[in-house]
Amino acid sequence: MDKIKNGLLGVLIGDALGLPVQFNDRSWFSKHPVTTMIGNGVFNKPLGSWSDDGSLTLALASSLSHGYNLENIMKEFEEWLFYGKYTQEGQAYDMGQTTMNAIMNYHRGVPVSKCGGKTYYDNGNGSLMRILPLVFYLRAKYGKYFTQSTQAMTIIHEVSGLTHAHELAKMSCGIYLSIANELCNGEALREGIELGIQKAMIYYSSDPSFKKVSLEFERLLDLESFSKLSVKYIGSSGFVKDTLEASLWCLLNSSSYQEAVLKAVNLGNDTDTTAAVCGGLAALAYENIPAEWISALHESEQVDTICIAFKKHLDKTKAA
Repeated sequence: MDKIKNGLLGVLIGDALGLPVQFNDRSWFSKHPVTTMIGNGVFNKPLGSWSDDGSLTLALASSLSHGYNLENIMKEFEEWLFYGKYTQEGQAYDMGQTTMNAIMNYHRGVPVSKCGGKTYYDNGNGSLMRILPLVFYLRAKYGKYFTQSTQAMTIIHEVSGLTHAHELAKMSCGIYLSIANELCNGEALREGIELGIQKAMIYYSSDPSFKKVSLEFERLLDLESFSKLSVKYIGSSGFVKDTLEASLWCLLNSSSYQEAVLKAVNLGNDTDTTAAVCGGLAALAYENIPAEWISALHESEQVDTICIAFKKHLDKTKAA
């Protein structure tokens, strides 16, 4: 399976694993651990259902199939919110407040550059959860060293900023895609995470606008110590830094896609997004998503269609 499809499936399946048990706290999971994909639950959705994480990931991939255009990306997000595009049942649900506010701003005619939430309180994980497809576009357009390109990194920040425009959310997306890029380069998981963080930090250390928020990621600078932290020091809320750290901690303490995403789900709280963010990287690293989980995704034909169109456009981008 190619990296694009594997990565997108990694996000969608992580989302589907965590969705039924979302909002339960960690103590609940100690008594009711999730060991495989289930249905129903909080939103009473069938087995193999993805939510906003998966839908907006597909929306971004679909938009990038026509090139990079912020207006078009927001139009696809609008189609999701109002008409249920990229969903399995024709209706959007489980959307975050910051994401919804931004799309409503766009719907009311606010310019795309001003739609996203810019305060510290707007640092939910709603841009991080959907950002993975951008790594494939940036690799095609700028090559495998795109973290050295100010233009490429600006694109990451612009795509995050459509909904989440604070520097913390933008930097979280930058670190995440830097790691994803190293995994696409063939680095082993731990080395890919370490290199990805290092290269992202080199970029952000040279940009004064990120100086203050860079301090939020100090724990990631000592990956050995971070990976050995007790789970009680790992947050799993909807705060973007919590989601990034939790997903990386799960990856560093696992040896397969299945183990990583189940560990993410069992952290509790924002289970679907933590598992989706973790799952995207795990799929790039391991490429061993259980076949029964892939087959459980219903309406997956749209995933195939989007991946084919996306890959076709990227091949043209590389050729150009």
